[in-house]
Amino acid sequence: MGTEGRAHAAEAIPDVGKRTLASEDDPGDGLVVVEPANVVPISRKGEFRLIPYSDRRSKWGMTFSLSYSAFSPIYYEPNFYAVNFEEMYLSEDVPLIEMTMTWKRNFSLGSLGIEFGVGMYENDSDVTELPSTLSIIPIRLGGVFALDAMTKEPWVVPYVSGGAYTVSYKEELASSSVNGFTQASFYVAGGVAFQLNWIDKQAALESYVDSGIENTYLYVEGRKFFASTAEKDPDFETDIHANGGFRVEF
Repeated sequence: MGTEGRAHAAEAIPDVGKRTLASEDDPGDGLVVVEPANVVPISRKGEFRLIPYSDRRSKWGMTFSLSYSAFSPIYYEPNFYAVNFEEMYLSEDVPLIEMTMTWKRNFSLGSLGIEFGVGMYENDSDVTELPSTLSIIPIRLGGVFALDAMTKEPWVVPYVSGGAYTVSYKEELASSSVNGFTQASFYVAGGVAFQLNWIDKQAALESYVDSGIENTYLYVEGRKFFASTAEKDPDFETDIHANGGFRVEF
């Protein structure tokens, strides 16, 4: 096609910039508008919404969680003094902050996943005459079952989890220290997650289209760590304690 022919063709093509999703302009102008997957128009003014979560989600998904925990190893026996944990470490300096990744397989009513979590806890002795520092890094690997497809949108998601954990620990006094890893033992947990998408639906839509974020949640759970059966290991068993945090699903 010559220069003159291309010019005439360009004049015949409508202004693409005037066409938008759900435009009221002439639908017969020959242009094709591609709508984002799993997004449907709800008005002729360019407003959209996500299709229900139970319909749009794929077979596989993942979540990332950041949480605060009321973890307290009350059965731990300090190495350098003949006192109880609660007599020395009255209040934590760095409470257990934990990150958790979950890879899950979705099905009709919920999902089954594998979770990996790692956290950090630190506590300095509150007794001036007994100075020492205890650092703990719990590392978890387990499974989680969540009822996240009982309704079209996962407004409330009950779940249970459990698996094995180990602890990297270190207790220091001046230039002396005792450290190591415990043998793997067990943990169990159960909780509820609350979807936050409804707070700002437009932001939820944009997060899905731009970053693939399916849902955001706040969650609370109860968790218990069981003691290692190895005689050489310190006792990091806990009572049932609360955890809570923020979760993002992709």
